[in-house]
Formats: sequence, structure tokens, C-alpha cells
Amino acid sequence: MKFMIEKTLETKSGIVHYWISEAINPEKTNLFFLHGLTASHELFEKQIEHFSKNYNVIAWDAPAHGASRPFEDFTYEKAAFAAKQILTDNGIDKAVFIGQSMGGFITQSVLKRFPELVEGFVSIDSCPFGEKYYSKSDKWWLRQIEWMSSFYSDKTIRKAIAKQCTRTDRAYRNMLNMLAIYSKKELCHLMGIGFAGILEDNCDMNIKCPVTLIVGEYDMTGKVKHYNNEWSKDIKVPVTWIKDAAHNSNDDQPEQVNEHIERFLLMLEKGERETLGPKVSNEHIEALSPEMKAILQAELDAGNEICETYKGWKWEDSICVFLKYSFKTSVKTDLPGIVYNETNDPHYWKAEYFEEKTHQMIACNFDN
Repeated sequence: MKFMIEKTLETKSGIVHYWISEAINPEKTNLFFLHGLTASHELFEKQIEHFSKNYNVIAWDAPAHGASRPFEDFTYEKAAFAAKQILTDNGIDKAVFIGQSMGGFITQSVLKRFPELVEGFVSIDSCPFGEKYYSKSDKWWLRQIEWMSSFYSDKTIRKAIAKQCTRTDRAYRNMLNMLAIYSKKELCHLMGIGFAGILEDNCDMNIKCPVTLIVGEYDMTGKVKHYNNEWSKDIKVPVTWIKDAAHNSNDDQPEQVNEHIERFLLMLEKGERETLGPKVSNEHIEALSPEMKAILQAELDAGNEICETYKGWKWEDSICVFLKYSFKTSVKTDLPGIVYNETNDPHYWKAEYFEEKTHQMIACNFDN
């Protein structure tokens, strides 16, 4: 992988392999990608490719997965300690954890023990920790996975897993390739300890860091959609539904997922800056294109106010201007090269104008 080097962590249970940016820049945000059950770091191929230029990136083969085999007696607790040690070994004090399915469970295992390590949590097709979410029936079925899966033929179980997790041909082939390294016995056992192990580490949690929930609209794995709807209500964070995607939504539709992660990261960076006081730069405003300046000036003339400007989100040359109030002028959807989009997410902003050729954006907040 470009910009990445492979490293290993030796533990008493086995060696954990991970890939990390060649040079860790202390000025950049750290992203830790944690894949789902029976997958590997290759699940995040499109995210690593996208984010590795502008962020410090870590992606591992989780204990007992991929290159991190053999690994004796996998538990979520062991995975949490391994994740912590990887950060420590590389001089990283905190990271944004991006966990798909099982990777989201491991993230919550880290939060349970080392909440200071998690700057933000991107949950992709995962489920919440919490006793109330899982019925007696749910718990019983999770403990039956290993022996039930053993009744299927080797070929059938691989195809069934890949089909269940994906919606696009590319993601389906990628999942089959990740499954190919396991024997049938190993695969069944891995699913057994992966699902049943959740119950051993599950607990009620009050997550303090920012969280965003991403789910494929066609995710039919277990009760993922139901759990996320309940989770969303409890933590008051809306679910972002990824169109034409199943359980591996980041692999089915990487552009949609990458865009949402970018917005979440911008929100984190914006929040950090607000603790120091918002900043407005005339240099950023002057750098706007004539077309974007016209939109901004019309808003200012109508009584809106600039509350912050920012350069370097998503692209090095990009400029973002944030307005204090919702747009006061009539919406313009016919401007060449400028796209109007209603985000309508209180964790980000209400709406935006985005100019494609300059990567410039004018976004408005919600009215109080």
C-alpha cells in the first residue's frame, strides 16, 4: 500500500500485523481502521487509498484474522490491549477509531478500558454495547453460530458470507478473497468466538467522544439495522444510510462512506478549533472564486454572518466558509459547476454550496 509500511506487535497470544503511515506527522489526525469478522485490512483498501495522503493511517489484521494468525484464545479484551499497544509503540496518544462490524465492537472494548485513546468513533455496520439491546433470544443465537455454520459445505458457507455482506461485484470478490485463507474449521470457529465473545465483553456504556453511525441500506446481517435505530435514539446521533450498500458498506460504496467520514473529521477539527475560539480569515474569503463570492456577499447583504473560515478540508487547496445562520437568500440550484446540498445534520451543518473545480464550500448552520 502506498505511503504505508507493515509492522508487527508481539503478544503472548500471537503476533499482530498492522500497516501504518511511513512517517507519522504529529500535526495530522490519526485514523485507526478496524475491519469486521473474518475480513482483513483489505476491507479498507479504498479508505486507506483515500485518507493516507492527508492523515496518519493505521489498519490492522485483527488478532486471529488475516496475517495475525495463529492467535491463541481471541477475546475482545485482548484485541483492545493490542490496539492500545500499537498506538503506544508508535508514539500516538489518541486516534479516530473507524470500526466496521466487529471493528466497532473492538472500538467499544477500547472505550470501555481506555476512553482517552479514542478521539472519535466512526461505526460502520456495527452494533452498540449495552445490556438492554440484546434479548435472551439474541444471546442464545449468538452462542450457536459455530456449530450451526459447521453444517454447511465449505463452498456454500464462503459464498453465503460474501453474499450476505456485500451488494456490488467488486466487494463480493474482495470478501471471497479475504475468506480464502481460512480452512472451514477455522472459519466456523472464528465466527463462533467473534459473535459469542461480544457477550463476554458487553456492558452498558456512556460514550463521551463524538460518534457517527453508518449503515448500508441493504444490511441484512442479523439485527444490525434495528440495533442502530435504537442506538441512534439513545445517543441522539442520526444514522447515515449508505445507498445501494449491504453490511460491508464501506467496500460496496466507498465514495459515499469516505465523504461521510470526511465530514465527521471536519466536525472534529472544527470542534477543536472552537475550544480556542472560532477564526475568520480574510485571506480565505479573498481566495473565493467570483461565483462563490457572489453567493457569500448576497448572504451578508441579507443579514447573515461569517462565523468561521477553514482551509485544507479534504483537499489542500479547499476553502470552507461557515455562516452563523441558515441561508437567508433563495436557494440557487442552477449555478454552473456549483452544487447545492441540504445536509440537515445538526452534528455538521444545515446546507451547503460546493464549487467542484475549486473545492470551495459555503455552509450554513441551523438557526437557534
